[in-house]
Amino acid sequence: MSDFLLAALISSRICHDLTGPVGAVSNGVELLGEESDLSMREQSLELLAFSAAETSRRLQFYRLCFGAAGGPDAVTSLGEAQRAAAGFFEGRKQDLNWPVGHMEALRIPQSVVQLVLNLILLAGEALPRGGQIEVELAADGTGISIQASGRNAALREDDLAALSGQTKLESLDSRTVQPWFSASVAREIGAEISVDNSKNEQVFLQAGPLFKVSD
Repeated sequence: MSDFLLAALISSRICHDLTGPVGAVSNGVELLGEESDLSMREQSLELLAFSAAETSRRLQFYRLCFGAAGGPDAVTSLGEAQRAAAGFFEGRKQDLNWPVGHMEALRIPQSVVQLVLNLILLAGEALPRGGQIEVELAADGTGISIQASGRNAALREDDLAALSGQTKLESLDSRTVQPWFSASVAREIGAEISVDNSKNEQVFLQAGPLFKVSD
């Protein structure tokens, strides 16, 4: 039952986040069918293109964030993970800065990618009014540091409780399931998550160790 509930909550979270862009695609199609004015049809096509691209970016991010394609031994390049995260935040109030440089081709376990992207997603949740997300991943895989800076930056108490494992699965909702899932992935790979939610206008997230780099 617990696995079913977890899957249901994550599905609800994804569907809720996709409602906006998918609805906009539907509206664009409807307008395109009703309008005969050329300029209005062009606007409808622009709406369709924008909303379809946004839907695609979010799906690509969630595929890596919550999916299990390839099985337990799957690996993903750091560059692909970075591009998925950048695409997710494109056009949003939160600006993501995650330079990967020479590590772009580095292939890391999918479970590590899940943890990294979920922590980045959580940093975005800490910035309801917008702001900056700075990500630094250690080249030797020892850990990741994320800083979320912006007006009223803070994680909610129920998010912190879920992240620390204090919340039972049965008490989660479609929002708090995400930090709970983050903590579960961290335990699975032997990493520890720490949060500093006390700084004014800043939230710090850290996790490690993440992976070992082959000699």
